[in-house]
Amino acid sequence: MRCFVAAFVAADSARALHELAREQLGPLLAEGVLRLLPMENLHVTLRFLGEVDAGAVAGLEAAVAALEGAPSRASVTSIGGFPEPACARLVAAELAPQAQLAAWARALGAAPGAGGCVERGFRPHVTLARSRRSLTLAPLAMPAPLWLALQPPALYRSDPSRTGMVRYRKVAEAAG
Repeated sequence: MRCFVAAFVAADSARALHELAREQLGPLLAEGVLRLLPMENLHVTLRFLGEVDAGAVAGLEAAVAALEGAPSRASVTSIGGFPEPACARLVAAELAPQAQLAAWARALGAAPGAGGCVERGFRPHVTLARSRRSLTLAPLAMPAPLWLALQPPALYRSDPSRTGMVRYRKVAEAAG
């Protein structure tokens, strides 16, 4: 199964972030250049794992359960093309560095069965929209500070639906 560990954005914060994205990206959304992700899918990926064998799930569940601490909030610094403004296919809300999120990402990188992608350095962000083609989108100015409430980290599996949308299912969560 295809898995990742993430801290999802709490519902009220997800609504505020979605509204900001619609305001900031309006013309690109209206032209169909970008497709906004559903509010309930907004999250900070702590570790992308990719395809995980069923035998590795128990070790990953234990690693997630062992994560300690909880970030109360994370601050959005900008919205723009990700991972780089030029040739981006994603638009993300970049977050200010936060020690707890970085510590979780490091701990998950050392977890048994957490092979996943080659480590490129943790850049906390929330993916907001996707594009079918590459585009250049410089970071957009934030009209006002935006703080996001985050849920505790959890292990998720992603399952494509018949419509092509992806559904995320919680497999295990941090003990808190």
